[in-house]
Amino acid sequence: ASHYQHLCAMRHRHGAEEGPAGRLLLTSPSRLLGKRWPLKGAVLVTLALCLLNNNTATRVHRHVQKLLDAFAGSSRGCDAPLRRGSNVAVLLYGQARTLNVTHCSIARNVLAPLLAEKHKVRIFVQGEADEDSWQYSAFLAEVSELGIDHTLVLETRPAAPPRCVAALHARYEQRASKIVARGAIYAAERLSHLSYRESVNGLRKKFQREQGVRFDAAVMIRPDVEYASPLPPLCGGEKEDNVVHAPAWSSFGGVNDRFLVSGAGRALDHYMGLYSGLCRDGMVTKLPWRWSGKGLNTERIYGWWMKQTSHTNMNLGRG
Repeated sequence: ASHYQHLCAMRHRHGAEEGPAGRLLLTSPSRLLGKRWPLKGAVLVTLALCLLNNNTATRVHRHVQKLLDAFAGSSRGCDAPLRRGSNVAVLLYGQARTLNVTHCSIARNVLAPLLAEKHKVRIFVQGEADEDSWQYSAFLAEVSELGIDHTLVLETRPAAPPRCVAALHARYEQRASKIVARGAIYAAERLSHLSYRESVNGLRKKFQREQGVRFDAAVMIRPDVEYASPLPPLCGGEKEDNVVHAPAWSSFGGVNDRFLVSGAGRALDHYMGLYSGLCRDGMVTKLPWRWSGKGLNTERIYGWWMKQTSHTNMNLGRG
């Protein structure tokens, strides 16, 4: 085991007693004297799950295997498990946020299972260049000990066209405005998030073109999610190039947008291309109105978006 794996194992054993602030391993380059970067209060939407709210960790017990069964190699929806030694892209995007708390769970429960299958893993990051972005560089330096290469691009937050923002704002649930700063528009932040997501998939595709490497599968994860159970073997077979797998939990009337496993084909490109569909192709004006008065959420928008093409299938899991 590498030094990093050893540290993460120690954190896993003792983290619950120490609390989140005592479980940080990454160090800001500007704070090399041992003073840790203070955590901001946040809610971690997790796969199965450890929620962090106002710097207080709360373990949520769930039957994880049932939730993950949709995209496990043993799933009824798979023709066969993904062959050992496949090329797998791991996609991370947006603000680093609380990666300083979640990174060990990503290494232990997302990356380690992939490496155990002898897959060749590469991490792609399209991140926001802000005060927390150092966490990406620190994390990638640590996982390089595991033999994982990466592509990292940091940029200032992209701004969506005003007309696209206005059209989405008019259709989006208005209660979302309560979770952004005064004067900010949630639709604008959501579109920036979608832009990062599309861009990180673009990094993967650019790498494929320039290096002549084809990825057999992709795993989309978020830096503000702490994963509490290992990722099962992924699906393989010819049909997987045209299928995206999303877990059934927290779908809120549509499609869960917090985690994704997919073949690296047309279905993934369509899923990750929502930003261009809405803002560049004008599909934002074709979003259905939710007449209940509550407005749309991202999950409902994804549920609608995945029906706007004839060449993708969704496996929404069971649970």
